Amino acid sequence: MLTLTIELSSWTTTYAGFDLGFDEVRTEDDPARRVQGLAKDGPAAGAGVREGDVLESMDYQLSEATKPVTMRVVRAGQAVTITYLPRGRERRGATWTRVAGMSDEACGP
Repeated sequence: MLTLTIELSSWTTTYAGFDLGFDEVRTEDDPARRVQGLAKDGPAAGAGVREGDVLESMDYQLSEATKPVTMRVVRAGQAVTITYLPRGRERRGATWTRVAGMSDEACGP
């Protein structure tokens, strides 16, 4: 016999999608590491990234639209540091939380 317990509750919420605002794979694959596929209305362009900037380094947390991206690019021989939030379009989806008062033991093995 299978016994199920309900340890989580869900609801629908709105959240920001993660979007770097350019094609990271094409940029990394480019031998010179030039920024490729920059979205004109995307968050990177809005922060000042330009198509063809040479990417020196980039730090971000994948899928975390509320955590900043920090990029260091070279443009016309000058190093430029750009920081922005990788917020894409808003989406609706389910989110989950543990039912209040539910212990680890009650959640099963």
